[in-house]
Amino acid sequence: MLRRGSHRLLKPAHLIPRYRYYTEENRSDVDYDYHTYKHHREVRKWYARHEVLTAEKLVNTLAETESLNHHNGLSRDGDGPFERELVRKGISVDKYPLPTTVGVHRVNEMVLLRRQELQRKADVAMNRQRTAMKCERPSAWYDETLGPLNLHFLKLAQHSYSQNIVRLPRNPIRHGQLGVADAAAENDDDGSVEGGQSGRPDPART
Repeated sequence: MLRRGSHRLLKPAHLIPRYRYYTEENRSDVDYDYHTYKHHREVRKWYARHEVLTAEKLVNTLAETESLNHHNGLSRDGDGPFERELVRKGISVDKYPLPTTVGVHRVNEMVLLRRQELQRKADVAMNRQRTAMKCERPSAWYDETLGPLNLHFLKLAQHSYSQNIVRLPRNPIRHGQLGVADAAAENDDDGSVEGGQSGRPDPART
């Protein structure tokens, strides 16, 4: 409810500042923070409308160009009878022809096929290199004198070694005792097997 005389405080419609949308190249360096950013819904609505107008303008321009070319007795792309005859014979008229939609789709398809082929070759090369660099037992990092080993990492690193490094005994393992650890794990009272049934916690349950 307005107070008496409060209508004098209201600004006329032509003096009320309207919302303006600025992109990064339209914003001024002097009063950069003067126009605050609007809500993201408003910004998305403005960009959607801008995209629609741009598409309509492009379609109208193409239609007007094709209509003008047809009115002048040319093809819709502007080629005359001599150019069309060369195209029928398979001779390229333009020195730098523009790519068509079919050409763009074909290039994208070739890129995807090339990526797929490179991925297949990379997998084969990585498997060959991983097999060549596969060791019998881990190096000095396989030691629990400074702390327990991460069972998740052991599962990930198992493919790099021939012996079983996930199966750990109850007592902390030291470097160079991998064969002894396997024997201790086999002779363990609990029958420790891969998966954490020994005295170690199961990584799947932690």
